[in-house]
Amino acid sequence: MTSMRMAKSLFSLSLLLILAPLVARADCPEATPYAHFDLRTNGNPCNISTGPFPVVQVEVVAITNPAGKVRITVPNPPIGEVLGETWNFPYTGDRINGMELNLGCAGPTIVVLGTLTVLFTTPAQCEFWTIGAGSEVEDCDGDVQLSDVLPSQIGNGCGACFQNCMGLAPYNLYPPDGAAAVPVDVEFTWEGSWGFQLQNCSVRIGTTPDCSDALVATVPCDGGDGIVLDFLQPGTTYYWQASWISLGGGCSSGYFGVSPVQSFTTEGPLAVEPTTWGRIKAIYRD
Repeated sequence: MTSMRMAKSLFSLSLLLILAPLVARADCPEATPYAHFDLRTNGNPCNISTGPFPVVQVEVVAITNPAGKVRITVPNPPIGEVLGETWNFPYTGDRINGMELNLGCAGPTIVVLGTLTVLFTTPAQCEFWTIGAGSEVEDCDGDVQLSDVLPSQIGNGCGACFQNCMGLAPYNLYPPDGAAAVPVDVEFTWEGSWGFQLQNCSVRIGTTPDCSDALVATVPCDGGDGIVLDFLQPGTTYYWQASWISLGGGCSSGYFGVSPVQSFTTEGPLAVEPTTWGRIKAIYRD
């Protein structure tokens, strides 16, 4: 374990030294959404088919990090009629005016919040049906974040999928936000690979909140022991983000996730006991 950690440390430090002149920037990358909402049939997130059978079961889906509560509005479809609805979690309110579902602490996964039974009465011409803007998630610690909504298409033969590529922020970062007295050889870890075949994971870290002096180190994506950065100084506050990238998967720009900026302060330097003339004399007497 020690030799592996040392190897990772030297690897990350060499990358930082190489990349240092290239990666300083005046702002921090924006964190990716905490969750996405969409509407699906048979697990297909792109197209809600209207035929040949007019009655369709439409799933209301959250793609989320571990979440305690979800607040959403789900409008009626642009064509057709909702015949019934079933929700898989305790809830208050209603889908038209806004509802809150208590997930307990579900995720990270694709969570089917409920199912709508829809009667499509007229042919669809690839119309969009989108969960209401302003929908949000509340994580297991009570923090709230707005989430992206992904437009689903109603019709047969609709070719386009989402207007953006899904990505969720790494979560459960260590050291935790605001931590104090963190050892300078701390191991940075996080969760949130999401089952994608990751091709790049990195840590961005610096001493300014806006990341203007930040350095970037590419780290292993295998979900192993994390990474140790050997350049941390004692008694210093650092600001950092974790991120991952996965190319392909039907999205030309790839899928990616960037965490919010978190901070921690390293432990202070070891106290040095002052030397006095009396102590020097005592050494010689001994």
